[in-house]
Amino acid sequence: MQDSVVRVRDRFVAVDLELAAFASSSGLACPPACGACCLSPEVEATVLEMGPMAQDLTEEGRADAMLQALALADLAPAARPGRCVMYQPDAADPKRGRCGAYAARPLICRVFAFGTRRERSGRVALVSCRTMRDLDPVAMANVEANDVLLSRAPVMSDHAHALGTDFPGSEAYALPINEALRIALERELLLRRMSAASDRDEPETDDFDGDAPEPPASAA
Repeated sequence: MQDSVVRVRDRFVAVDLELAAFASSSGLACPPACGACCLSPEVEATVLEMGPMAQDLTEEGRADAMLQALALADLAPAARPGRCVMYQPDAADPKRGRCGAYAARPLICRVFAFGTRRERSGRVALVSCRTMRDLDPVAMANVEANDVLLSRAPVMSDHAHALGTDFPGSEAYALPINEALRIALERELLLRRMSAASDRDEPETDDFDGDAPEPPASAA
């Protein structure tokens, strides 16, 4: 699990570098403090992708509180059906807010509105949100018509496939984002408990690092 978290973080860095280059060349940018996509109940991620977030929340002492928040979200689906528990909306406008774990957000949260998908023809097409289209439809249309520019954007399926190839198994299946986070948190806490128990069970060793002293000479 720890090795997978390192590899996922490395993948996130690669994606962020591609996104920064594409944003710079295309001029596209999410509106400041926009959280419209975070309100969607259809956001999915894999347990593998949520590993870094689970690790960070645990190290920050927020894991138990987040598990409680996930449980409450399940009990009150009508209030916020499937909305990511990490999203912190503004009181005045739910479509504006911030992520409670932005640095560790999964692939979909990084790539949405800036990423591309590969069509059957081999061409890549921009995956953009309605908010950005409504704000500047001309700029969006210009980017979509520029194949050279689109080739610089990250293809989400490529990065997701790379992670799944590195770590095949159930952790690579997409789940509702809250479910993926819950499983990742429970696994992270379990691993830490197992590690702590293993440390307690290790036999005590002598801390002396030098040669053993000579026995005292016997009295004549």
